[in-house]
Amino acid sequence: MDLDGDSPGGRISTRPDGSILQVNRTFLSWTGHDEASLTGHRFQDLLPPAGRVFHDLRYLPALLLGGVVEEMDLDLLRVDGQRLPVLASARLLRDAESQPERILLSFTLATERRHYERELLQARHRAEAAEAELRQALGAAQAADAAKGRFLSAMQHEFRTPIGLIMGYGELLAMGAAPAQQRDYLAAIQDAAGRLLHLVDDAALYTEVFAASTPLRLTSMSVGLLTRQATQMAAVRLADAGMRVSTTEVPDLSAQVEPKLMRDGIASLMRELAGRAPAGARLEIGWAAGKAGLELTLRCDALALPPEIAARLKEPLGMENLHRRSLEGAGLGVAIATQVMQLHQGSLRLESTTGGGTLFRLTLP
Repeated sequence: MDLDGDSPGGRISTRPDGSILQVNRTFLSWTGHDEASLTGHRFQDLLPPAGRVFHDLRYLPALLLGGVVEEMDLDLLRVDGQRLPVLASARLLRDAESQPERILLSFTLATERRHYERELLQARHRAEAAEAELRQALGAAQAADAAKGRFLSAMQHEFRTPIGLIMGYGELLAMGAAPAQQRDYLAAIQDAAGRLLHLVDDAALYTEVFAASTPLRLTSMSVGLLTRQATQMAAVRLADAGMRVSTTEVPDLSAQVEPKLMRDGIASLMRELAGRAPAGARLEIGWAAGKAGLELTLRCDALALPPEIAARLKEPLGMENLHRRSLEGAGLGVAIATQVMQLHQGSLRLESTTGGGTLFRLTLP
């Protein structure tokens, strides 16, 4: 029987007991064996111990019963002892009296598939780690007020979507999708895992800010330095949105702040704007000494908020917002920044610019 000696896949034929009759050159090149050393040996001898158990208890009974077994995930032992991951299919040939006569096995390399499986496993681990962080964040906020209770309810709902995507695409990959589909599925998993991690970060920051105690330990700090550091903290989401950041050329000022809290608050507003503004929008940062104190402004002329959305953002995480919008859409970044300003005895206002854009005005006493 001609096994197409130089075909792209590996092929062998065996007797029903596994004794090897013929081997093609592709199989020999993959495993490093020569035909003389294999002829007469059993196919199962080329499998590691676990593979031999699978051969005897699962593969062979299924083949004898159904005549065909498709895409078995196996490891072959190379001549140097290394394992070669393959997908194997088998077909049973019978003689004129319907007795098992010969088994034809064909193999394709599964190295790329194993690579995708490892990436899938890593993605699942990231999702599990995110879930663990979520549980910690939930536990830290149990003593919060009614607004926090609504936040937790919304957060639980929000996490189900990316986790469901990861698990759903993971099951499709485990079922053996085509390589092109595997890339798409992995991209979707990575995107969902990234969104999940963003939500974990925001949730952890929310609980941290609302758990901050007063009075704060205030330090005199350059506003220019503060905004540069906040921009670096929000850099990933600003870049994803293609948002350009510029600073108004004005003399630097100093403010009495708790540096980490204030950086977190400003960065949260930047992420909020990046998530709502059209791609490529410009964010202008400015500051000045006003009658009520130091004023810091974040302005995006390209972002025109409809009145109903502006109203929701003026009451972030309100009951109606959480019922009708996603957690991110309800203004989580605004809620964080508002709390930061209240801890500093300051205020945060959302305004419309002359051209119909959006401006956040932070005022420190």
